[in-house]
This record gives sequence, structure tokens and C-alpha cells, in this order.
Amino acid sequence: MGTKLKAYLRLLGAHHILCMNRRNARYIAPGNPRQHYRLVDEKIKTKTLAAEAGVPCPETYGVVTYYGEIKRILTRITTTYNTFVIKPNRGAAGRGVLVLERDKDGKWRKPSGVRMRAMDLHFHVTSILSGLYSLSELPDQTLIEQRIFPHVFFKDIACGGTPDVRIILFRTVPVMAMMRLPTTRSDGRANLHQGAVGLGIAIATGISSAAVCHNGHITCHPDTGANLLGLQVPDWPAALAAARRLAAHIPLNYIGVDLMLDAQHGPMMIEANARPGLNIQVANNTGLRPRLEFLQTLFARGATADQAWAELYPRIAADTL
Repeated sequence: MGTKLKAYLRLLGAHHILCMNRRNARYIAPGNPRQHYRLVDEKIKTKTLAAEAGVPCPETYGVVTYYGEIKRILTRITTTYNTFVIKPNRGAAGRGVLVLERDKDGKWRKPSGVRMRAMDLHFHVTSILSGLYSLSELPDQTLIEQRIFPHVFFKDIACGGTPDVRIILFRTVPVMAMMRLPTTRSDGRANLHQGAVGLGIAIATGISSAAVCHNGHITCHPDTGANLLGLQVPDWPAALAAARRLAAHIPLNYIGVDLMLDAQHGPMMIEANARPGLNIQVANNTGLRPRLEFLQTLFARGATADQAWAELYPRIAADTL
């Protein structure tokens, strides 16, 4: 084993980083049966579960399943609403998501100002149905839903798009959270790989504690210069409660729940993930391993999820895990 690799492994161990192989072997393989992946890989199914759990999510305006439905459904949507979101049912990483609003001239445009013709909308829906953006590249459905308007909290720390919150839960217990803030470089997308800011959020308090952009630690938003640290996320208890309720309705032990904080309605569920990424550890400047291993010990002793959360919460707050 090379010297550099040994040093890298020592660094990972020192920061208690959960690596992909360990995540897959210890948490996903034994706790996330593959037959249930569709419940989170397909947004329509996840929204149904959210409704059952009493978790708010954007209103569905329409679902396009067949090419012959495109004109009829788009005509109804565009004559009824002044803004909406088009997204693939089985999409990931924000691919294929199109936010539209009617401008003062009655034309459709993206929030960036780029105008979209009726034929552009039709082509986009066609591309989604063909599977261009789906996880498996198989034929997909198009979901058209309510647009979320960000809470005023995000006025100076997000550019050109809607930020989201990711909460990772193990057996319905929240273990780590981050906020993904769009930037000019990410073209308004809340995607870390495309240049969005990853803002680490203290799971116990909802206060931002660290921030990264392209894996480099920062303290201010790269576009606005606004401070990113020590900010209190609004409605944090409600966000945690919503994530926990949804997790309890999904037969997967290890999941990520993504929420957006709407200006009027508070936390709203956007999607869930059976294989949430590990960059959340970079955003928080701390590893997942101690928290997950602590919970495993508690569950092995027969603790309930509520008891485990009650044990975990003060330890994280005191920074002892």
C-alpha cells in the first residue's frame, strides 16, 4: 500500500468518515431491501407515502404518462397556473427539473429569464417520457407540480434557485443534516457537484456550523458574500418531525429525506433517497460513523427510535459524537 494511500486512510479514520463500502455493507445492504427502492426512486410513490404520513409536499398539478396526453395536460396547466415545476418521476440530482413562470408579456420563462416556447415545453416533457433523465434510462412519467418559493431566510444565501435541506436518518432517527444552496456557478441548482454550497447544519439545534463549495471550506456565500455560519434554520423542529414521519412510513432503515422550506407552508418534502451521498460529512466537517455506531449499540440493547433519539440528541449537542 502506497504512502499517500495510507495517509489518506489515516485521515479518514481520524475524522470518523463513513466510506461508501462501509455504508453499503453495514447499513444499505442489510437494512434497505432492494424491492422497496421504488418507494423512494419514484417521486409519485414517495408523495403518496408522504400524504399518508401527514408530511406536506408540493401539490401535484398533473402527471403525464403517455405521449398522447402531453398537449391536453400542458394546455390545462398553462392556462390554469402562472408558475409550476416540471420534473421526471424517476430523476436524480436535479436532472430534468424545469421551473417555469409567466412573465409580464404572458410568455413562459425560467427564473433565469430564458424564455420557453410551447414547443420547448412539449419537447422537454417528451424527453422525460423517453427516459432521458430517469435513473434506469427506461421510459418515465412526467410530474408537474406546485412551485416552492423559498423562505425569506434564504434571501442572501441562495442565488437563482431554490435551496433544500437533506436529513439522513437511521431507523427514523436523524443523524446528520445539511443545506444545499444554489450559486451562479451551479446555474441555480442545489447540487454540490455542480457548484452549490453545502452548509452543515447541527442536527440538534438547526444552526449552521460549517460550509463547503467544491470541497473547499468557506465562511461566506461565493456570490453574495453573506455570512454562512451561525445561522438558525427556520422551522427546524418541524423539518426534523416531517423527516421522521416520512421515514417511519418507508420500509428502509437508512435514508435521506430532502425538504424545501416554503415561504408560506414551511418544510415540504421533495424526495427521499435509499442511497444518500456521503458529501454531507464534508459539509459538516465530521463523520457519520460514531453516530451510526452509537445508534446500533442502542438498538441492539432494545431501545426504541424515540429512546435512541433522546440518547443521541444531547451527545451531538455537546459535541461528544
